[in-house]
Amino acid sequence: MHPVKTGPGTHGRPSAYGRPSVIILRMNTDDARYLAALNERFYRLHADSFSDTRHAPWQGWIRACDRVVPAVREAIGRAGHGEAFDEVGIAKRDEAFEGAECIGHGGSSAVRVLDAACGNLRFERFLAARYPHVPFAFDAVDSCVELARLGSDGFSGGDVRFEERDLIGMLLEDPISPFSCEDAYDLAVCFGFMHHAPGFENRLRLLEAMMRATRPEGFVVATFWQFTNDPARAAKARCDHARLTRSLERPIAFEPGDFLLGWQDDEAAVRYCHEVGDEEINRLVAALGRRMPDTRVVDRFKSDGRTGDLNAYIVLQRA
Repeated sequence: MHPVKTGPGTHGRPSAYGRPSVIILRMNTDDARYLAALNERFYRLHADSFSDTRHAPWQGWIRACDRVVPAVREAIGRAGHGEAFDEVGIAKRDEAFEGAECIGHGGSSAVRVLDAACGNLRFERFLAARYPHVPFAFDAVDSCVELARLGSDGFSGGDVRFEERDLIGMLLEDPISPFSCEDAYDLAVCFGFMHHAPGFENRLRLLEAMMRATRPEGFVVATFWQFTNDPARAAKARCDHARLTRSLERPIAFEPGDFLLGWQDDEAAVRYCHEVGDEEINRLVAALGRRMPDTRVVDRFKSDGRTGDLNAYIVLQRA
């Protein structure tokens, strides 16, 4: 492990599209709300077809979790996983998720996992299948109830508590944390969602909230979709963005890396996505380190997709 270090700035450097990269720390709130509403509508209308394409686990999960889960179990063993730590952690989870819908039940010795933007619970299924002898207690958060319900049928991989939460809306209501608890989880993850958070500051605040939700020695794993690494996807993204931008009801001050993407053959479908490049990840990690000096980078790598590099992973740990 190595401490977070502040990397060099990139202001004025050429971007992947030949334009100078511009660091926009905080997107206009009205624009951010509008883009978030586009995504809310997309997932509400296309939950079934989206879920149908989201069953297989990601290859990168194996590398990340094979490193994280044993370390978490070791830390739990050292703490005795009982006494004050366990009681405090469970109390914080219970308070934050009061009234949440429960799917199954787990014991107090379980590894506590926060899944931010859980979708159809395929990560929960992956963990339960890969580590069948490890008890897990999941708190799953998403704004799309339909996706979570599609994934909950027949789930028997541990204790899952689902709560409908608009993470983007809560991030925009500064200074409210979208998770409402700190020091409560062994592992917090966010897969396939960072690209939906509009604006650098909102992406940073989401990472920070996840870190604060984990206990000391706990881990955060997050991915950043780098879809333009695939030339075919990049070409389609540029075409989609040009076409869909013309259909918007109002002008939007897009950031470099922002795209409006379509979905399958539905020309009316639109979703907002931001490609977080490696330089922006450097800035996010550095800014997070300044806000939370106890943050450590455990691993960074790329995986997934036919090209093996469609997601950039970061694995962080609280000291």
